[in-house]
Amino acid sequence: MSAARKRVAVVGTGTVGSQAAWRLAARGADVVAYDRFAPGHDR
Repeated sequence: MSAARKRVAVVGTGTVGSQAAWRLAARGADVVAYDRFAPGHDR
C-alpha cells in the first residue's frame, strides 16, 4: 500500500510559515502558502 501525498495549506508566509512550507514540501507534501500581503511588502 502506498501512502497518499498530503495536501497542506500554510497561512502566513513570514519566517516561520515559509520554513514550514519549505520543509513540508521537502518531505513530499503538496504545499500551497498564503499571505495577506504581496511579495516584497514593507511590513
